[in-house]
Amino acid sequence: MSQKDNLIELLRASLQEGYVPQLHAPQFDEILLLARQQAVTALLYPAVKKETISPSLLKLFKEEAYSAATREALQSKELSQFFHNCKQEKIPVLPLKGYIIKEIYPQPSLREMSDVDLLISRKHRKAIGTMMGQIGNRSEPTDCDDTDVYCSPLGVRYEIHISLKEDGFNPESTAFCEKIRADRELSAEAHYAYILCHFVKHLLYGGVGIRQLTDLYLWHKDKNRDEARLNDLLHELGLDKLHDTVQTLALHYFEGQAATEAAKELGNYLFSSGVYGNEAQRQTDRMLRNGQGLSYYLCRCFPSLDTMKKYFPSLEHLPLLLPLFWMWRMVRALFFRRDKMKTEMELLKTQDKVDLKARVEFYRRCGLSVYEEKEF
Repeated sequence: MSQKDNLIELLRASLQEGYVPQLHAPQFDEILLLARQQAVTALLYPAVKKETISPSLLKLFKEEAYSAATREALQSKELSQFFHNCKQEKIPVLPLKGYIIKEIYPQPSLREMSDVDLLISRKHRKAIGTMMGQIGNRSEPTDCDDTDVYCSPLGVRYEIHISLKEDGFNPESTAFCEKIRADRELSAEAHYAYILCHFVKHLLYGGVGIRQLTDLYLWHKDKNRDEARLNDLLHELGLDKLHDTVQTLALHYFEGQAATEAAKELGNYLFSSGVYGNEAQRQTDRMLRNGQGLSYYLCRCFPSLDTMKKYFPSLEHLPLLLPLFWMWRMVRALFFRRDKMKTEMELLKTQDKVDLKARVEFYRRCGLSVYEEKEF
């Protein structure tokens, strides 16, 4: 039994009241490192504190759990005022992902959240920016022109989305995400589908971690939903097979049920990814999207109009300005992303067709039909 297995047992004990974790030779220093990589340290603490563990290591778990609780309290307090201000100004705001999901955890603070994701309509963008400035929140740079980022004096980070289109991975899911509006509350089925779309987005762009699997497990388990309606929606979006793999893995980890080989393979990939993926996996995914050799460099330097619209929405109405935005993007990369460009060039040397084909086959086994038209 590995330390990864011990971590899963501890997660299960924190999520499932009364469950006694079956640990084998636990090395809590290694478990702590794994938990940090997956952003689940706070979630582990209720189970860890019942184990025989050195006081110094227990203190580290406790400090990180208390830090998460403090951060959650600050986020909740600030957001309460933010939502009050938006209501007064008649600005609809739709909270997304972690802010909603944390409420179905045993305690909200157990779901660590680095930022707060909110959706507004484009017409309220300027008003939100003004409001943020009035309450002392500073604007931060972002790569995506459909997202504004603000940070409060107390460190609460807001991601204000104008559109969720970029969370789609195929035409059907892209259209679904694009239709989500700030003034319409999502059904339990639609919210699960959106969370799964976001999971896929990270999976296809470098990896995704165990925390997101936990989100999907709890939402599917705890929310009242129309199962037939959910299945129809997931089938429509091309997510039904992946959903089966994800839930099979979650039930294996958190309820001890049997797992398919595909589910186990996905679990290994989630652990290798960390909470936000890693650069080597991200590079393989970039090559799948952009091709190899000259094709890769051309796609990276001169992205398609549809891709550029995600970062520069004004191109929707002014497509003739695409060459200027290409130039601006390259200048910005030279000044602010030189180190990332260097890392990317180095990783390009280590990737080959075998890696690309293996990644496509892995996605297929998980239930995602992407890149299957590629030739290697």
